Amino acid sequence: MVQKKMSTHGAVNIPVQMRRSMGLQPKDVIELEEKDGALILRPREIRCAFCGTDEDVLKLKGKGICVSCLEKAQEQKGEDNED
Repeated sequence: MVQKKMSTHGAVNIPVQMRRSMGLQPKDVIELEEKDGALILRPREIRCAFCGTDEDVLKLKGKGICVSCLEKAQEQKGEDNED
């Protein structure tokens, strides 16, 4: 758990490790939801965790991966299995 102090304007900085893990980039739109006394934050659009694109992105185990990166990963896996 990370503790952060809210600014006088209500802003809270999201630690870089969390931004990276969520695939958040500067100027991304995020959604905020209050549920049972907790604040839930999530990206409005999921980005590819590998290349950062927001086009043709699939969600896999809570992360985004675009079709192009998925194909590259499958190709690499095939090459690794040939060795």
